[in-house]
Amino acid sequence: MKKAITLLLGLSILAASCTSLRSVRKRGPDINHSHKIEYSPYRIQLLKEYAEAHYSQYYLETSGSPEWPGIEIDPKVIVLHYTAVPTLEKTMDVFAPDTLQGRAYLNQSGKANVGVQFLVDRDGSIYQITPDNYFNRHCIGLNHCAIGFENIGTADISKAALQGETPEGTHLTLDQVKANIALIRHLKKTYPGIEILIGHQEYRQLEDPSHPGHQYFHENDPDYRTKKSDPGENFMKAVRDGLQDMLKPGSYGQVFN
Repeated sequence: MKKAITLLLGLSILAASCTSLRSVRKRGPDINHSHKIEYSPYRIQLLKEYAEAHYSQYYLETSGSPEWPGIEIDPKVIVLHYTAVPTLEKTMDVFAPDTLQGRAYLNQSGKANVGVQFLVDRDGSIYQITPDNYFNRHCIGLNHCAIGFENIGTADISKAALQGETPEGTHLTLDQVKANIALIRHLKKTYPGIEILIGHQEYRQLEDPSHPGHQYFHENDPDYRTKKSDPGENFMKAVRDGLQDMLKPGSYGQVFN
């Protein structure tokens, strides 16, 4: 009898563990909501001005009006970045103001501050700082349809770190690679219409009419461009290696199945 009771208890614990694991898989990665960008009326007005200055032609083509249709976007693209800022707290200090601070070139194209939907800290912790379908200024030509991840760090992950060695300085980490993979899988399930995955350094490739994501690149100002190196080739390759089952062969890892 005692053995039977012990066996039953063991089976109950196992069943509870399996249920817990299924629940974790179902709900996706752990996402922390302790940090957020406040959408003040002034910030929303600045974003409206920015959106209409840069995407009015897109809005006209898709909705028949050049006016900003509102804060919500229909996500089609995921863009991965690194912050070039070493800590989560300092990154939030950059994103918190309504207006862009100390970036003269970008200020010429609008006062709205930069922002993204998600931050990924160096230990792999994921922070959602705006709703995942809210307009943010983070990637020229794609803000109207892109979800952005900012990875806390100042340089690409090293090949040694990808093999499990301690990351150099404030370079990106293997934990961030894993977190990006988990978050991308979660968002693709949430928004099946997402079609394109790029690193920030690749955004101008969508200007090419032959690119599968070309239809999503819109920028009214032909001179408004920047040269980017984030999050780096090693990081993007590692993320794409972890998403091979979701990405079309021959698309350089930029197009989802």
